[in-house]
Amino acid sequence: MRRLTLGFVAAAMGAAGMVAMSQGPAVAQAAADLPTLIAEGQTLYGRQCAPCHGATGGGGAGPALDGNSFMASISAVLNQIFLGNAERGMPMFTRLTDREVAAIANYIRNSMGNAYPDLVTVEAAAATRPTE
Repeated sequence: MRRLTLGFVAAAMGAAGMVAMSQGPAVAQAAADLPTLIAEGQTLYGRQCAPCHGATGGGGAGPALDGNSFMASISAVLNQIFLGNAERGMPMFTRLTDREVAAIANYIRNSMGNAYPDLVTVEAAAATRPTE
């Protein structure tokens, strides 16, 4: 599964990189960071999310993330991570940095049967972060 996921990421990066280069150097650099963000996200997911969502995203105390169409919406994923869901026992993860949230979002959107290669940028996480 890991080899397949990383293969998908490499293919997605080729396409994302071509689009990103046409949009300017900042976006191209962010797209180049996708494999790094996914790797960071995998580690963070293991510590922060797997206890409830399962190591492979199959669910448990939290809902399954594998093959979950909710992952299609970047804003929905970022809001869910930041705001949690008190009714379902998911805490808010505002203690995580914007990069950590972006990394987790990129990981869960590009693994566990999910294939949404649109880059979740650190800037998007920062713009979504709730203010107090």
